[in-house]
Amino acid sequence: MFFSGGPIPVVPFTQHGEVVQAGITAGGTGPGLSQTDVGAALLAASAEFDHRPYSGSRIILLVSDGGAELDPPTKEAIADSLRRNHVALYWLYLRSINAARLDSRDPDREAVPEIALHRFFQGIGIPYHAYQADEPKDLEAAVAEVGRQQNLPLDYLERVPRADYGRLAYGLAAVLCLILLGLSGVQLRSWR
Repeated sequence: MFFSGGPIPVVPFTQHGEVVQAGITAGGTGPGLSQTDVGAALLAASAEFDHRPYSGSRIILLVSDGGAELDPPTKEAIADSLRRNHVALYWLYLRSINAARLDSRDPDREAVPEIALHRFFQGIGIPYHAYQADEPKDLEAAVAEVGRQQNLPLDYLERVPRADYGRLAYGLAAVLCLILLGLSGVQLRSWR
């Protein structure tokens, strides 16, 4: 799922890596948007687990620069949804130059949106881990680490395209037309 001003569903649950990679590629077609709603994205991502049997790994991998402020009702809804669905949250924090570090102990930094978001995630009572990515190799290492930790098999339904019965239907129609044509040739025209 991508998000900007709202969540954008891209690919349903699947283990087809090429489909997921195509979805990621499709989302990277231009510069990032200036307005993002992390709260709506997290709620939509967590809602994907509603009414699904609990099996396999349940994680949300949030990839964001974290520049978001959440209001109290949104925070409460996120915490409730993640706890209800037993979802672990991993945050790949894409730290830009001169942005706050998540491990900062400076009390003046507590009001920085990234640190406030990190503190919120730490306090909602779910499995949570943040990875700070300052450069591409950090991102690659974080994704590999999450993959090692969360690799339980998943159960999901996947629609398989229906079988193509077109040739069979056309063949049957042709045979029936030939039978009708043959019957019309032997049909009794009149008694006179």
